[in-house]
Amino acid sequence: MAIKATLNHFEDVMMEICVELGQAKIKVKELLNLEVGSVIELNKSAGDNADVYLNNKPFARGEVLVLNDFFAVRLNSITRSGKAVGSKK
Repeated sequence: MAIKATLNHFEDVMMEICVELGQAKIKVKELLNLEVGSVIELNKSAGDNADVYLNNKPFARGEVLVLNDFFAVRLNSITRSGKAVGSKK
């Protein structure tokens, strides 16, 4: 109970979490021609770890899952000071 009471002030803290599945370089002309359903080839393969950013800073690495028709990320390692901690892979 004491821990919950001390963490209550964090409930209203806003953070931006972003998961990067991969990257791609395309020309502006190709970008403008994209339509709903277009496929963009990324530099990572299915099963590769995804990078997780917290407030635009590297936070963790994890794997993307589909859970009850939603995408989810299982964290495999937490990044601290630019180094991965607790990596499973």
